[in-house]
Amino acid sequence: MSRSGPHGFGAYFEVEGAILHHQQVFARSPGEARLGAYSRKLKAVGRLPVRYTDKKSSCFCDRVEDDPALFIAPYMMGHYGHTMFDGIATAYAAIMEAQMSMANLTFYMDFLPGPAIKEIIASTDDQGRMNLGMWGEVFGAFSSHPIFNLRTLLEQSSHQVICFKQLVMGQSMTIDHIRTGEKWFNWTMLRDMGDVLHQHLPGGEGLQDSDCTYRITVVDRQGARQIVNVGELSDALKQVLHDEGVQHSCVVLAAMEDTSIGQQVHLMRQTRILVGVDGSGLLNSAFMPRCGGCVHIKPYLQESTEAGKENEFMRFCQNIPGQWRSWSNDDVNRV
Repeated sequence: MSRSGPHGFGAYFEVEGAILHHQQVFARSPGEARLGAYSRKLKAVGRLPVRYTDKKSSCFCDRVEDDPALFIAPYMMGHYGHTMFDGIATAYAAIMEAQMSMANLTFYMDFLPGPAIKEIIASTDDQGRMNLGMWGEVFGAFSSHPIFNLRTLLEQSSHQVICFKQLVMGQSMTIDHIRTGEKWFNWTMLRDMGDVLHQHLPGGEGLQDSDCTYRITVVDRQGARQIVNVGELSDALKQVLHDEGVQHSCVVLAAMEDTSIGQQVHLMRQTRILVGVDGSGLLNSAFMPRCGGCVHIKPYLQESTEAGKENEFMRFCQNIPGQWRSWSNDDVNRV
């Protein structure tokens, strides 16, 4: 059986009894396969060509992988928003849709070229196991297995016939954050992924026992698009909380660049209101609880130069915590 992503959209398919040889995937002819809107057999997923055969893989395997496997190709690292919500979230969606067992899942990953990739590729050992740094703990929430370099596996397939009992290739677009406006975007699945990460990632020490039960978190960017008067903003927010009589409240300035993924997820789960300049930090609203909200600060001239960009953040905030407000800087002297 093989199938594609939601309504045929998304470059992934799942097949039982796949063969990897000479850097090509051989799958049984789809036959009664449910390939959604695809009117023809899938010819490739990512950079991997797919061929179809009626031969049974068990007849000529040099090596058999019994655990379910997920091929992700290509993949980008180094940018938080795209890595988490174009990569990990879309892989999670494929896992859920294929009803794979996450406990025994093995990831095989390929990457788009770039400076952030060199260190990861260099850290691959002789068996193809990779050290993904801070992202390793995220994948660890889905699987107890190491993460393997797909390129190494492809090289091994040049002289071996490698058989997989269950294989998913590519990614689903069900929770791709760039497509939040599509009717098939699955907000429930995104919230479920947040629950999985919150349950399994370390980084919540001290937050649960804090006296602060009404937390406003301000994303304090360290690079471009900084809030230059972030101290004044923090003081103003504290004053509002005091004037409104909000008990056990606090304002937290969070430099996401200096915190682990787990710390970010746990902080968001304890955040009632998220404030930040346009950027991937606002996508962390995906991990907030219900009955909260976001304040989206838009830089000078953004509405005229990047019209519509705010919609991604607006949909995240309206569908996860529930509320969204924005403020635009129209004064060039305040840039």
